[in-house]
Amino acid sequence: MTAMLDHEVLELLADDPELLALADAVAAAREPVKVRRRVSRTVLAGAVVLAAALVIALVAPWNGGHRTLVDRAMAAIGDEPVLHAITRETSSAGLTVVDLATGKRAPLQSVVEQEIWYDQARGLAHTITRRDGRLSDDVLETPAGGFSIDGPVITCAWIARHPVEATKERVSCRFDGKNGTTPRDVPEQPPSVDPALGGFLTQYRDALAGGQVHKTGEGEVDGTPVYWLSIPIEVPTDPTAPPSPSIDEREVVAVDRDSYRPVLVKTLFNGSEARAYHVIEIGSVSRAEADFSKPELRPARERVTAGGVKSQAEIKASQAASVLGRPALWLGKEFDNLTLSSVERQTITTGYLRSTGLPPRIDDAVRFTYTDTQGNHFRLEESLRPEFGFGWGFVSNWMPEGPAPGELVLDGGFEGFMVRDGLYIAIQSFGVLEIDQTIAAAQALVPVG
Repeated sequence: MTAMLDHEVLELLADDPELLALADAVAAAREPVKVRRRVSRTVLAGAVVLAAALVIALVAPWNGGHRTLVDRAMAAIGDEPVLHAITRETSSAGLTVVDLATGKRAPLQSVVEQEIWYDQARGLAHTITRRDGRLSDDVLETPAGGFSIDGPVITCAWIARHPVEATKERVSCRFDGKNGTTPRDVPEQPPSVDPALGGFLTQYRDALAGGQVHKTGEGEVDGTPVYWLSIPIEVPTDPTAPPSPSIDEREVVAVDRDSYRPVLVKTLFNGSEARAYHVIEIGSVSRAEADFSKPELRPARERVTAGGVKSQAEIKASQAASVLGRPALWLGKEFDNLTLSSVERQTITTGYLRSTGLPPRIDDAVRFTYTDTQGNHFRLEESLRPEFGFGWGFVSNWMPEGPAPGELVLDGGFEGFMVRDGLYIAIQSFGVLEIDQTIAAAQALVPVG
């Protein structure tokens, strides 16, 4: 290899034996033609330089000096103390929306955006989550504890510092549930963002600096040319927990070839993709520019913690309207292989966080129970509100206004939720009916006559 290649190419290819061998092979091709005219040797030498340059360009894109892809990726993030990122993904709730007029089904999906500020040195993390443009969560984590739109984030450290309050809230980190009455100062765990984002946000910059990032390929994301980088993620484990199979968790990051900023992140578990999200914005900011403000509490009536049936009494189907203040809906005395076995008036309670000072809310509801020949139950639970005790909490988080008229929302096939004629109807099939039959039952509901 020539002196030129020794000093300018060898250094650059030293960490990649395969590419070094390729450049060396190209240089070796010059040996048989030493007897040729000087002009031929000059042309061949130029070809070797060009070949080596092309090889280098494939693995270490820089515009000047010896700045590598990793150097540029680090520069794109910046070196201010606070990491700031905005991510966006299309997320599925595991719910299915059914058009009752046509029977057509579609998964319920939302666009979830998270804005995060992370100050590793001070142990601060602030995550604001919006679903379809609407605020759905806001959490600030600090060494002194966490705060959210529902109040303090209850952790084992919080329980140790507030044992009496924890007992009143019926929370504990002990199997026996005994928190005691003496406050103890237990350090909070370091702040953590969404687990699927945590590895990237908290380890990407460190991984770049520590040489743990490796280029795995090139491609395009939404028409943008990118380099693919692989980052191993360290997952904290409980040393006291029983042994469990090891999991290879890593982030695969697509970096814009021009700006060197991340544009897409995929989380892999043992090589299988678990989640993917787009990075809308990322960089570091000064502490003065960061937002570590304490979240504002949402209205007290929205801070629901529990719900259930307080009491119930059997009634006639004709009395259901007087309970609800409007006609109830049912399937008649028989439907498919089901027979009406009972109609009940129920008293439903909804509890709020103790810090709200609100007493439990009491509502009236009606339950129609149908039974098959095996004694299995199919239930219609009807109320004037989306009762937490009837399972509406999860659906309401994803659909604040509830299902549109003419829609049925299925949760795994055993539960269905719909709004009709001013009634919130929860369907509990308990495996009695197949999904098609549950949909047919929702379509067949008629006023009690």
